Amino acid sequence: MFEQLTKTIADTIPAELCCKLIPIGTLYDDFHSDKQWYADYNELCKQQSHVFIETTRQGVQVIGFKDKVENCFSILNAFIEKRFEQTKTVIIEFGVWRLFKGPLLDKWNSLVSRKGSTDDIQITNPQGNVIQFRGRNDAVERWKKKLKALVESVIVKQEMFTKPDIKKYLMDEANSMMIRGVESELSVCIELDENRELLDFAHILMDEHASEEANYQSTEILTAIRPSCPVKQISSLPNSGVKRTNSAVTHHLDNLKFHKGSLLDVKADIYVNATNEQLDLSIGTISATISKAAGPNLQQECSKKSPIRPGDIYVSGVGDLKCKYIIHTVLCAYDEQGGKAVKCLEEAIRKCLIKDNDVHAERSIKVKPSYNKPSTAGVYTLDSITINIIQGDITDESSDAVVNSTSEGMKLVETGVCGALLRKAGPGLQSDCDAYIAQHRGLKYGDVATTPARGSLKCKTIFHVNYDPKSRLLPETVSACLTKADELGYSTISFPALGTGNHKCSPEDVAIMMREGIKHFDTGTRKLCQLKTVRIVILQPDIYQSFIDTFDQLRPRSKSFLQSFRRKKSHHHKEHFNKHIKESDSVKTIDQLETNSITASVYLNIFGDNNESVRAAGIKLHHIIDMNCESSVQVIPYDLINDIPKSDLETLIKFSEENGVELSIDRAPLNQIRLYGDTQTFSKVQSHVLSFLSCHQSRVQMLEKAKMLQMGVEWQRRHSDGTYHPYETLLNYKIENEYKLNSKEYIHTTDKQENFRIDFKQNVETDVLGNVTTEVRRVDKSSEAYPGHWDPMPVDQSKKEVPYHLVDLSSGCKEYNEIMAEFSKTMVKGKDYARILHIQRIQNPTLYGQYFIRKRAMMKQNSHYIMNERKLFHGTRVEACQKINVQGFNRSFSGRNGPVLGQGAYFTEQASFYAQDTYSTPDVNGHKYMYFASVLTGEYTQGAQGIVVPPPKDPQKDRNVLFDSVVDNVSNPTIFVVFSDSQAYPEYLITFCKL
Repeated sequence: MFEQLTKTIADTIPAELCCKLIPIGTLYDDFHSDKQWYADYNELCKQQSHVFIETTRQGVQVIGFKDKVENCFSILNAFIEKRFEQTKTVIIEFGVWRLFKGPLLDKWNSLVSRKGSTDDIQITNPQGNVIQFRGRNDAVERWKKKLKALVESVIVKQEMFTKPDIKKYLMDEANSMMIRGVESELSVCIELDENRELLDFAHILMDEHASEEANYQSTEILTAIRPSCPVKQISSLPNSGVKRTNSAVTHHLDNLKFHKGSLLDVKADIYVNATNEQLDLSIGTISATISKAAGPNLQQECSKKSPIRPGDIYVSGVGDLKCKYIIHTVLCAYDEQGGKAVKCLEEAIRKCLIKDNDVHAERSIKVKPSYNKPSTAGVYTLDSITINIIQGDITDESSDAVVNSTSEGMKLVETGVCGALLRKAGPGLQSDCDAYIAQHRGLKYGDVATTPARGSLKCKTIFHVNYDPKSRLLPETVSACLTKADELGYSTISFPALGTGNHKCSPEDVAIMMREGIKHFDTGTRKLCQLKTVRIVILQPDIYQSFIDTFDQLRPRSKSFLQSFRRKKSHHHKEHFNKHIKESDSVKTIDQLETNSITASVYLNIFGDNNESVRAAGIKLHHIIDMNCESSVQVIPYDLINDIPKSDLETLIKFSEENGVELSIDRAPLNQIRLYGDTQTFSKVQSHVLSFLSCHQSRVQMLEKAKMLQMGVEWQRRHSDGTYHPYETLLNYKIENEYKLNSKEYIHTTDKQENFRIDFKQNVETDVLGNVTTEVRRVDKSSEAYPGHWDPMPVDQSKKEVPYHLVDLSSGCKEYNEIMAEFSKTMVKGKDYARILHIQRIQNPTLYGQYFIRKRAMMKQNSHYIMNERKLFHGTRVEACQKINVQGFNRSFSGRNGPVLGQGAYFTEQASFYAQDTYSTPDVNGHKYMYFASVLTGEYTQGAQGIVVPPPKDPQKDRNVLFDSVVDNVSNPTIFVVFSDSQAYPEYLITFCKL
């Protein structure tokens, strides 16, 4: 009927026809909520003659002659607006609000005074940064848009500050006065970041005014535009009635388009595919369509990566498709409430948008961030250094320098980055490498060789490094490259993912160590550092994604705190703030990356009405804080971190926190303790930590010795049933030491603080009153292992064997000649030495027993082709000889001549090396001393400065299975280092002289 009437009118009198619509939108349902009002509305409609009125969800439509329609429209519109007069509440970002009440007060007054406006509207300010509009719908919307425009005219820039105790520094009254001085000087407002606080305050406001629901049912948060914000993270509040708005969203969502048809009909750089956890592309219409168009290689690639979890993404190749990437994601089944499924969908979309940012940074979608701080996937900062992680070909890089991993001889292989650089540079690159080798005789670990870029390479220089992943020197290698680039005045450098190619290193471990190397460089004293950008360029999508995920996990995060410089809020809000502070400042668990919260990344937002003042304020803030918040940093390598009890770690962290220093513990593969804090208290914490580590290392070494000793010698006490039981390991060690010193007795204290005395002559244990409690005995488990050529051990006056015995070898005997022959292999008589004074055999049953047991265990543990035992030399000074004869090669004595390969005992096959006065220092008579020792080198790897135990053989499989020793050069070792005292036995002492 309606359509026929419209057609008739349109055909007969089109010039007089008029149609007007009163939009009502979501208010349609409210028409029926008030029955009396709805009855009055219907009655009013009936009173309108010569018009057709239809009420739908789209609105109230009035059709008829012009004059009748105009009159009816005016009457109905006034009636409806009177019923639906609204109140809008707007919360302004606090920094913007302070700006309106200060430098922009005139603009604010002009808005609220409504000069020249006839709108019947009330604008009130019930509290703080809360604004209320009350009036007719159209007027409220009109004035809200004016306020929004004014808010968006404000410029805001976010600055990050990472300093020890930065929160405490900013909250200090004197320091806040300096910041207020910057505000006054440059007409800006400076606020602690309140992304989260804004939301918290909105929810609190809703709770406090629950009785006034009508006034707060439509609440909107307005924030200033952040034009340089590269964040791509969509966020929304829970169902709270609070709508969060940002102009960037409104502007850039214009690019959101909907297409009807097949996904592949749309040209795009990235296609997103929703699939299953096993990445089986045959399941699902979209997956099957993509798989068919891409070809079989796509399914083969995905099968290697599966499974993936719901909400995660996998970036694959494209096969025969003409896009750049395909992003595969897994979603949850829709649940009734949509909770888990919606969160999973949001997470998947967020990750897809982050990936899109890497491909098209220039077209990034700018939306309001959620609680997280602004960030861009693949872009990270460590103080003054910007790190870009890029998926691509490193040979296309135009950085000042490109890094290449090679061998000691710098022979460029045809595979990996080496091969790619060689193909683009041409044979001249190998010639440059050969010239370097001819001049330097090899590329040593830690060195950086530079050659000019050739051929079609776009960089200036190629940095060559000799990196062996077993050495665990990747952080030092990266830092050395950055130092070299800085020395050359370079501003950019590009790295591959070192070690992930031929060496098959874990991408996650490599990412951690490369970041540590960059951080180590950046924390040095480089006020005038030229290097600004580090690019990590990775070709393989899966390795690239691993780097992104690892760097995201390591990204510094600040704990939000809601207190500002000049803010007063409701008591409810204050309690909420105090609770949040208490929770956020708690110490992390030891099972994670342990650190106290002294150092946090604090963000300050600077608000102003022009770019110049905002930028100047940022520069001034950095200058003030850098000048007044000095800090020190130290990295302490310590391979025994996992052996430190949890309670001791907690005590260390608490002590450092109390003294304003951050203590962070990095477990494998780094195994180090990082100190970062206030310079004034740093040395106190540093000394405390080093002292603790020294004591802990001594305890670990003593326990290791005790375990080895108990395998050879065991003290036992007789129980009431006649059986003998061993003493506890450390107590056994102490009893044996006293016995070897020919002591008459040894007194020990039990856990119950009871004292007992062991009488070595009577072999009994008595209590403090002298009453015999039990018999004791000493069991020598290793006596059968003594060498057959040893002389009988002498006994003392009490008929006990002496602890050790030196036997002078007769000059000319077979044993003497064999030792002299080994000594003379690298020693030239008349040059390196004048003559051998004497050679002594060292007979120490306890030391040899421990050595023999260790040797037997190593032979069972290692493969049959491993050379477990070697005869090696060790030079020393006369003062150390007595200690070595009794205690063996105690590694705690190492370091006198620089422990560049680790804190262990050093040996070499070349006697001439230890003939140098630096190692075998002449005594007052000009005599020099060198040991010819049996050393259990077993399976070895590259040494590194600072390590106290060998590295793990396979850290991914079992990090507690260690190499047996370390060397100076794995391919051609000359120096061996062992870390267990039972791995070396001082078999012969050679005394010689040079003159």
